[in-house]
Amino acid sequence: MKKILQFAVIGLTLLSLSAVSVWATANQPYPVEEWAKRADMRNVSLSPDGSKLALLKIATKDGNPILEVYDANDLSAKPFKMDAKP
Repeated sequence: MKKILQFAVIGLTLLSLSAVSVWATANQPYPVEEWAKRADMRNVSLSPDGSKLALLKIATKDGNPILEVYDANDLSAKPFKMDAKP
């Protein structure tokens, strides 16, 4: 009986330590790089008649903005894309 109690105490101690570790990791502040990076999407605009949705999107960390134009009636359709490459 004493061994079972010892295992229970050890198990609960390890469980509580792992919970504290997870809590401490989850509450870390964001690194400076997160605050300095560019927005993934910006300049979202709707056409005057409401049929098109346009936005500038940056797909990669160091990439150039890509203009994407969507059909507002079917946003699941493939958008028209234009990038800065000549």
